[in-house]
Amino acid sequence: MLDIKWIRENKQEFDQLLIKRGLEPVSERVTKLDEERRQLLELIQKFQQARNKKSKLLGNISNRANKESDELRRDVEHINDKIEELDIKLKSNNTLISNYRQHNHNLIHII
Repeated sequence: MLDIKWIRENKQEFDQLLIKRGLEPVSERVTKLDEERRQLLELIQKFQQARNKKSKLLGNISNRANKESDELRRDVEHINDKIEELDIKLKSNNTLISNYRQHNHNLIHII
């Protein structure tokens, strides 16, 4: 498999290697997918941190059924839904990147 970091740092060389083999240059697409992947990971981490913070607060006040605890529960549920949604996007993105990398595995010995 090709190293995504190498592709990111050597876009033109990667595309030239693909062209030499009669393949379509894809460095821009691969690096765009990689950037999207990085952004998704960052968002997921931020949501996880927020969920953990709210869950901790909820644990501290869970004995009391009140408006604040209900609101925190809804927030945690919403965050969990958002994390799940982002995780699905991340898996799809990873699959696309992996497909590009595996499809061009024959370039490894040249790189």
